[in-house]
Amino acid sequence: MEQWKNAIACQLQKCSTQQQLQHLWNAIERDQTKHNSQYADAVVSFLKNIWVKCLPTAA
Repeated sequence: MEQWKNAIACQLQKCSTQQQLQHLWNAIERDQTKHNSQYADAVVSFLKNIWVKCLPTAA
């Protein structure tokens, strides 16, 4: 799970546009809804923090 979390965080940070970032976040949210029991609150919080930090830097 730790490797997956870090891989997703890396993908969020690599998004070069706001649109890419939002598309990836939407996919994460859909996956979380579908597989809720597999998403620990701490993982979701970690990923959301990365996403928020990336928002202003995406061109």
